[in-house]
Amino acid sequence: MARGLGRNAVRQSLGLSVWEIELAVTTGLLRRLPDRTFDPVSVRAAEADIEHFRQLLAAERRCTITEASARLGVSADRFKRIIAVAGLAPVATEEIRKYGRTLTVRYYRAADVDALADHVHADAELRAAARAVSRSEAARKAVQTRKLNLARAVAARAEIEATKPTLDADGVRVLL
Repeated sequence: MARGLGRNAVRQSLGLSVWEIELAVTTGLLRRLPDRTFDPVSVRAAEADIEHFRQLLAAERRCTITEASARLGVSADRFKRIIAVAGLAPVATEEIRKYGRTLTVRYYRAADVDALADHVHADAELRAAARAVSRSEAARKAVQTRKLNLARAVAARAEIEATKPTLDADGVRVLL
């Protein structure tokens, strides 16, 4: 049986950090032997086509909601709405204690997040169309409001003119 490679040997041959190696093992890009060393065949295959291996590893990178929303250029709330519509499920969920409470952190694959770019674009287009429709609706309502206010002003002026006392009116009429 072939002897496995240690973590430092893999780091030197592939130029990866420790967390990248662990991610590669978790996602199946590198095989780990039962003695926790790395399978030399999978390491040599990765070393043979290092650019392809790095692309696959970059696609498997895990992003939190904050990182994913920054990657797409949208807010975290909009990203949550988009993943709800797209039906994207997190690849990992972790609960951590922070600030005196338990927070749930969800991780998404970078490739899946990048695939949502069309959804983000469609969401932006829909929001722009909704704004345009609401603006035209608001303009129509503003015209109606101006007409109504003008009619009310004319009626108020006529009422004031009708109740205006004449020069020969008595004192009570002047007070009214």
